[in-house]
Amino acid sequence: MAQIQDWQVCEMRNLVRPRVLLPLLLSVSLLAALLMFADVHAVFAAIARFRPAYLAIFLALMAAYEGVRCVQWQLLLRSLGIRTSTRTSAFTFLVGEMAKTLPMGQYLRNYLLRQTGGTNLGQSAPATLVTLLIEDAVALVGVLVLGIGAWNWLRPLILVSALLFGAAIFVVYRLIISARMPKRIARARRFRAILGELRLFKTSTALLANPRTLPAQVACGAAYLVLGATALYFLLLGLGVSGVSFPQALAVYFFSLACGLLIPIPVDIGLIELSGTTALLAVGVSRSAAVSAMLLNRVLGGAAAVLIALVTMAVLHRELRAALGSRAPSVAEPAQPLPEPAHHVRAPRQPSLAHARQVAPISRPLGEAAKSATVVTRPRLS
Repeated sequence: MAQIQDWQVCEMRNLVRPRVLLPLLLSVSLLAALLMFADVHAVFAAIARFRPAYLAIFLALMAAYEGVRCVQWQLLLRSLGIRTSTRTSAFTFLVGEMAKTLPMGQYLRNYLLRQTGGTNLGQSAPATLVTLLIEDAVALVGVLVLGIGAWNWLRPLILVSALLFGAAIFVVYRLIISARMPKRIARARRFRAILGELRLFKTSTALLANPRTLPAQVACGAAYLVLGATALYFLLLGLGVSGVSFPQALAVYFFSLACGLLIPIPVDIGLIELSGTTALLAVGVSRSAAVSAMLLNRVLGGAAAVLIALVTMAVLHRELRAALGSRAPSVAEPAQPLPEPAHHVRAPRQPSLAHARQVAPISRPLGEAAKSATVVTRPRLS
């Protein structure tokens, strides 16, 4: 329990920092501007007219959405060589989904995996990073293929952005793989733990770049994004918006997700709603209906994630006790052996004959001396 509380304290300290507090204020400002843009009374009136039958469909789709994401998480862990049970991987992912909208909340699953399975953060963090990159790629390709209304300028912009983004990812990947720390920093005691995590991060990143495992991960990413877009489509139907086709709903969802992932703001609350509202306006949806759909998608999606996490903690109570345990978790072995730096590896010195004689003093009995050292004798020459 103390370790979870320490994580919560760290999160609270991060929230009050200016680099995090300012994005939070920006998110609140964007939401307030959207409500003023669409008329608050019209938005709440549209939400009040939402048909409850579509709520059950939305929750079922969100359950399938989280299930496919959990399968992708297990595949990524298996690709990294992380040996953990299905219960542990499901617990770490589904409970970690509660904090995905917070700054660095996506990596709560990695912290829980460390608490329950003893896996290093540097070894499992690339799995979360690859998940976000797959979402970026699928969203950009989806908007490029489907398009949004009369936004003809969007396709060439996305094509150029995708090429630049892919080149940047390749350069960063090569820099991470070929990075070498200076010897002075590598020998420093305070940096040893950080260097160990970086070595595991480099090894895990190289393992996930395997062309044999990427297709299955991309297929899972595309599947759950389509499920999320389908949930948004049924929200529109529940609000009485029937003029939006399913491909248009897909394009709107992909566009809002791409904006939320690519624009460098730690908190995507408000940004996704703003981009999704503009895309819905481009396909002919009214202001109040567009804002209501995006707000409902945020609130109901977050509530579904919390509900699934609570059910998971109630069912997987052993994993919950392990995550709340106060003992330090054991450190897992890396996915593959890592070469040690050559500057601190020394061959052991062979003991000399004089040293062997000094191990056991002469004053001690011969039996006790034989137990502590090997005495080498030579025949005397007559």
